[in-house]
Parts: sequence; structure tokens; C-alpha cells
Amino acid sequence: MLEYIVASVVKTQTVIFVQYARTPEVRAFGEHIESTAQANDFVTAHTVYGNFDVNQLENFVPSRDCEFYFCGPAGFMTAVNKTLSKQWKVPAVQLHYAYFGPTQNIDA
Repeated sequence: MLEYIVASVVKTQTVIFVQYARTPEVRAFGEHIESTAQANDFVTAHTVYGNFDVNQLENFVPSRDCEFYFCGPAGFMTAVNKTLSKQWKVPAVQLHYAYFGPTQNIDA
């Protein structure tokens, strides 16, 4: 997903990539994410270990008026979608996501 975003954005835009992982041992694509951020001045990458926490996300996202891309297991996606759409009132057209595994309803 990060490669798609980097290829798609206007290079004057800022990309803030926040990756959540339970532990460093299960962090996916860590080196690739870091090298992508280092190779592109407009990309900043952050890694958070543990469960999704809206307060942590607020530390990284300077504005709610932006495009949000997220992917992961169903529970994570439901939590992120609920936070962005219900709490932050981000319009659905600004929410972009991909599933790990079969498509599921994340509007729970």
C-alpha cells in the first residue's frame, strides 16, 4: 500500500505512514518501509507496538482533513474505521482500505 501511495501522490504532499504491530518480531516490511521513507523526502514513517490507540494516532496526524489508507486484520480495520468515520467525522471518500484475507464488514 505504501508503494501505491508514494507513486500516486503529488510530491509536494506529505505522506505520514503509521504502522501498528503487536511486537517488533511480527512487524511486516519494516526495512522496506524505512528505506521508502528515507528515499522520499515527503514520506515520514512511524511504528507503534501494541494495539491501535486513537491518542497515539493524534500525535502523528497533523490534520483530519487528509486521505487515510489502512490495511490489516479485521479487528484493527474496524477500530481504525470507527475512529476515523465516527469520532473524527472523516468523510467516507477520504477512507481507503485493503483487507488481509477475505473481505469483511468493518462498519461494525
